[in-house]
Amino acid sequence: MEKIIAVNLKAAIAFTHYAADSLIENKGNVINIASLFASTVIKEALPYSVSKAGLVHFTRCAALELADKGVRVNCISPGPVRSNMVLGEFETKQENDENWDTWAKDAPLKHLVTEDEVAELAEFLASNKARSVTGTDYIIDCGWSVQKC
Repeated sequence: MEKIIAVNLKAAIAFTHYAADSLIENKGNVINIASLFASTVIKEALPYSVSKAGLVHFTRCAALELADKGVRVNCISPGPVRSNMVLGEFETKQENDENWDTWAKDAPLKHLVTEDEVAELAEFLASNKARSVTGTDYIIDCGWSVQKC
């Protein structure tokens, strides 16, 4: 648990702390990447879920602390994103592909979020188009969070 919280939460806090002066000077912004699991509960994901929920709450706190200095802080919480990170959980590529296909079929929009979609959302949040957006947690999950469990 300590390692997961160190990587997923403490690192973001440290980054924001050490970058704060530069962010203020340059009117920069922070985009944290949490997870749908920050707001949903599943078995065997306690450390991960707690660390990501903490990251969402830290995002809101940091947004409030830095707002009067012109710094925006937001968060993106993706649902399942097909990537190679999950491959290690399955013994074969076929099992991995079958898992992703099942998740896609179970999603209300019948597909999974892509890495490019997460990047495009981050690009929007970093841009001047989002100049009035701070302290938010954008969930991008193909409808996973609105379906009945």
